[in-house]
Amino acid sequence: MYAYVLEVLEIMKEEGIHDQQLVEADVLINVMESFDFILTLHLMIDILGITNELSQAL
Repeated sequence: MYAYVLEVLEIMKEEGIHDQQLVEADVLINVMESFDFILTLHLMIDILGITNELSQAL
């Protein structure tokens, strides 16, 4: 799903009608490709996995 979101943002960046769309798409791409964002996603997957296991046990 992550790859699809990046793909849509790339399309918006290339084919955007308004200048603001181009800038916003570029900023979102940079943020999503940053180390902090990737690390946060990875940690969320781990935490949600543990939470799911605990929820199933209860």
